[in-house]
Amino acid sequence: MKKNLVMGAVSGYDFSLISPFVISLRKTGFTGDICFFASGISDRTKHYLRLLDVQVVTLPQEEQFAGMAISITRFMLYQAFLARQDMDYEGVMLTDVRDVVFQVDPFAFDFSGKVCCFLEAEEKRIIDCPMNCEWLRSKFGDPVLAEIGHNPISCVGTIIGGKSQVQGYLKVMLEHLTPPFTIPGDDTAVHNYLIHTRQIPDIAIFANEDGPVMTVGYKSSDSMSFDGAGFLSNTAGKIVNTIHQYDRHPQLLEKLSFLYA
Repeated sequence: MKKNLVMGAVSGYDFSLISPFVISLRKTGFTGDICFFASGISDRTKHYLRLLDVQVVTLPQEEQFAGMAISITRFMLYQAFLARQDMDYEGVMLTDVRDVVFQVDPFAFDFSGKVCCFLEAEEKRIIDCPMNCEWLRSKFGDPVLAEIGHNPISCVGTIIGGKSQVQGYLKVMLEHLTPPFTIPGDDTAVHNYLIHTRQIPDIAIFANEDGPVMTVGYKSSDSMSFDGAGFLSNTAGKIVNTIHQYDRHPQLLEKLSFLYA
């Protein structure tokens, strides 16, 4: 049986900020590979990550490809890592780390032959978010913002798919994430531009309320539903596999702490 792979990038994080991600992922029964590209983390943090069977690829503190932040360079690192891997992974997840926790194995849904992208709260459109507007305007100009601004935001922080489909996604992303004009926020701008102009091959787009990933940053607390065991559920009453931006809600931090206790 083929393995799955989860990849993320961490910079300057203490283990306490990373442990909810790794512990909750392992508690789901996930037995695949985890790889973090790490910059500016302590030997203690590396030690504890390796105890949890996380591969840590250490980057020099100054390795910021042509001055780009790790939020941008991670896509280059992901592409290079997948290109040199002999392992024929079935599924690959590219993910943020600090603000992600897991309730179910993130690959426990049908992603075969697809690269899966996930929308945020439907009521929050690109045009309603000043940061997303500025990122899109800066990267592509006002005409593109006018063209796609009515769409829901898609978060670049969680991508899941077959290995070859994720590689296809990275190829298209990196055609737009090139120096010297790449600044923080460009990753989100490019991701939303490519999704909403349908330029990503083999894409599947999931709504926030009925997919395997729920991004809760813009969700109101009273719109969140939990089952009897305390798991966050979607509108169909199904437990959400992956929760993103959970740390935006202090009460959610406390409520979900059992996932990584």
